[in-house]
Amino acid sequence: MRENGNRILRHTTNVAAMTLVSRLLGYVRDRVLAGLLGTSYWADAFYIAFRIPNTFRRFVAEGAMTAALVPVLSESFEADDKERSWLFARRFLYVFGVFLVIFGLVGSLAAPVIVKLMAWELAQKAPQVYVLTRHLTALLFPYITLISLSAVAMGILNCRDVFALPALTPAFLNVTIVVFAIVWGYHSNNPTEVLAYGVLTGGLIQFVVQIPLLKKEGMSFRPAFTLRDERVMRVFKLMVPGILGAGAGQLTILVGTALAHMVGEGAVSALYYANRVTELAFGLFAVSLSTVILPSLSRQVADGDKPGLESILSRGLSGVIFVILPASAGILALSGPIVNVLFRTGRFSSESVALTVGPLIAYALGMVPWAAALILVRVCHAHQDMTTPLWAGMASLVVFTASALYLMGPAGATGIALASSISALVNGAWLAVGLRRKHGVRVPLGALSPVAFRILLLSVGMGFIAWWLEQSLPHGRMFINAFSLFVAIGAGVVIYAMGAWILRFPEARFFGDILMKRLRGR
Repeated sequence: MRENGNRILRHTTNVAAMTLVSRLLGYVRDRVLAGLLGTSYWADAFYIAFRIPNTFRRFVAEGAMTAALVPVLSESFEADDKERSWLFARRFLYVFGVFLVIFGLVGSLAAPVIVKLMAWELAQKAPQVYVLTRHLTALLFPYITLISLSAVAMGILNCRDVFALPALTPAFLNVTIVVFAIVWGYHSNNPTEVLAYGVLTGGLIQFVVQIPLLKKEGMSFRPAFTLRDERVMRVFKLMVPGILGAGAGQLTILVGTALAHMVGEGAVSALYYANRVTELAFGLFAVSLSTVILPSLSRQVADGDKPGLESILSRGLSGVIFVILPASAGILALSGPIVNVLFRTGRFSSESVALTVGPLIAYALGMVPWAAALILVRVCHAHQDMTTPLWAGMASLVVFTASALYLMGPAGATGIALASSISALVNGAWLAVGLRRKHGVRVPLGALSPVAFRILLLSVGMGFIAWWLEQSLPHGRMFINAFSLFVAIGAGVVIYAMGAWILRFPEARFFGDILMKRLRGR
């Protein structure tokens, strides 16, 4: 069982490395866009238009589809011969692909209605921006078709324990957007439209680059459209409650965006940039781990190995706490310098920095609950249980909406971000209770609490030292500010790593062993 846990963490480390490359390129993309658009109404228009298909993509493809396909396909590869399993994968790709094309076209035609529901106040406050938002939404909606096909390819490859290249595919999107922005965006009268074409091109590339690897694994792309395959229909039946469940979580983002546009100019953009910073740490480990862990959890469920499943769950949650808690503490301690160094350029002014810092702090408070909930959702998916995440998502949506409406008055965009963190606690608690009642799976709170407390103390100490060091170092021009920030972050990482090693955290020993093997070239 320990070897199984180590294998998962090794895969997670590899995926995290690829994700790091993608996230760093994502930062380059966000900095270029920050300089190009700032936190203006024009930036809000682009991010509203981009948010809509991106949100649909998350709960239709990466959410419900992946959660439904991976357990069923993993089960097929375990129980059936490879030829039959690959036929199933091919049939699902074609059936889902046809649905995606139709969905993309319908979404483009419905753009005026969608934007009216999402950004109704723009029609009065900034009519030209409102018209632009409708145009960009119609243009960008087919992105969901392209990126969802990429997600199908990713899910199939994950079932074959292939994780590295799928985790790297967002890098191609980021590079493409940056190229479009630099080569054409800065010279265009309408840079937001140039960026939209960059998004579409990047989405196509994300799918295409995975095709050679799918062929290498044994998949053919001969047409195989049929609705008579029981397994294909089973995935779609699982997707229905999955879409509702994931949709509840993603509706939180859409509701947050809709409320933010009521706060005033720049609120939507500020929430976007703040969320991107937390996603760097969150996606680097939590999303990577949840991607790797699902096939393993599904195999444990298929084999009826409940102790093995609970062991993987415990290892996953302890890994999340070990990595995400100090990351959250670091962001809380250095939120101002982080935003200033990462985004202060061009049209992203000091006012934009001030507007973004508050939401970043609020989002950072919810990083650990959201990461833990992501792991618990994967345990539900491994049981092919989509209803528990559905009700958890609905409960968190209600709490988020009520909290955001209450907090946005006195706190603006920061209140909306804080409401997201509050709803994360509700989501995680509901999932933990649901897993215990429905599947008899216990979240090992007793074993995790002492470890979490020690990690919390170490993280607070690390954050305080990093903050003090950053404040003590010189400031001035941007490269001096960047140097001071990176020194503070580096010192924080070293302090935390040494403390974790001295306190003998198992995760510290494991990651240390991996690092030593990499340095030795093994």
